Amino acid sequence: MGTYAMKDAADMVFINKKTGNPDVFIDYANVTSTEFTTSTVYATKKGANAVAFDGARSGKLKIDTELFSLKLLALVAGQDLDEFETNREGRLFEREVFKLTKDRQIRLSSMAESGSLTIYKLREDGEHDGREVTAEATGAGAVPTIVSDVAVTAEDDSATITWGAVNGATGYIIYRDGTRVGQVATTTFNDSDLKAEKQYSYTVQAININGSGAMSARVVVTTPAVGSEAGATVKATQEAIEQAEKTAHFGSGVTYKVLDNGLLQLSDEAMVGAKYVVYYMTRVNNARTITVDANKFADYYEIYANSKIRESSTGVDHIARIHYGKVKPEGSFTFNQSAKEPTSLSITCDVLPDENNKLAVFTFIED
Repeated sequence: MGTYAMKDAADMVFINKKTGNPDVFIDYANVTSTEFTTSTVYATKKGANAVAFDGARSGKLKIDTELFSLKLLALVAGQDLDEFETNREGRLFEREVFKLTKDRQIRLSSMAESGSLTIYKLREDGEHDGREVTAEATGAGAVPTIVSDVAVTAEDDSATITWGAVNGATGYIIYRDGTRVGQVATTTFNDSDLKAEKQYSYTVQAININGSGAMSARVVVTTPAVGSEAGATVKATQEAIEQAEKTAHFGSGVTYKVLDNGLLQLSDEAMVGAKYVVYYMTRVNNARTITVDANKFADYYEIYANSKIRESSTGVDHIARIHYGKVKPEGSFTFNQSAKEPTSLSITCDVLPDENNKLAVFTFIED
């Protein structure tokens, strides 16, 4: 009988003990190593070991590889391999950066899930500027629009303020000279305790459960002298109306809405030529999902491994085969990612006694 050398990682077939199916074939591992350990205790005689008691052997099979199939990763994670084979849908988190053009429109590379969009303008250093681009408020979640048609009729010690109703508003707050003086659910308010021949300004703000709308245009009125009849009804100047509408538009910051064709339309406040980043969730139909569940572990497997041995005297290669009757991949495995080295996967399996109490059988074919 000659002497032999071995210089090869074993090729392995994982056969599921439950189904009997060969689930995974590995012919790409860089290292496959097997360690068998045991412990021995001794009875002593006058301080010296006299009788040995050998414990049962246990085994560890370690596989290190820089190439791997996704099915191997799913196997180690304890995922149902039938589910892995049939599931072709994945849910992904995406980040895309766009330089805004004149139309202020953004086309995402994938369809965003409803409610998952987050948009920021980027500074020159690539960081967020801290102000989120918010969705344009519409429907049940919107705050009221700006109050219009505010009119004030003043007497010497009081004033009556009226305005147009705002859709979705549940109430209105009235301000005199910037200070809140009342809140009503109707479209009229009587302000009292005024002084004669004094100038006052009034603004009105609509509110609802979602928040406060923009402040109305400011109406400036002067109360008449004591004992005089009520003055003429006064409304806001055109200049005040334009300024209020401009403040309402720009004060809310940049907003976006999703168009029917899936484009994102940013509002006029968005800066043309600036970079905006979009974060969103999307679903894809050409993905395989591998889930590492905290409470799921790999099945038991039977492994047949093939390698080659070389006879030292002749240089002839022979087949070496190893049979592990019962193996269970450990719940712990290592998936290393590096910018300098190829990604590597390290798996350790417990080698357990089979029904014949064997850990492994090595067969060397010398033909």
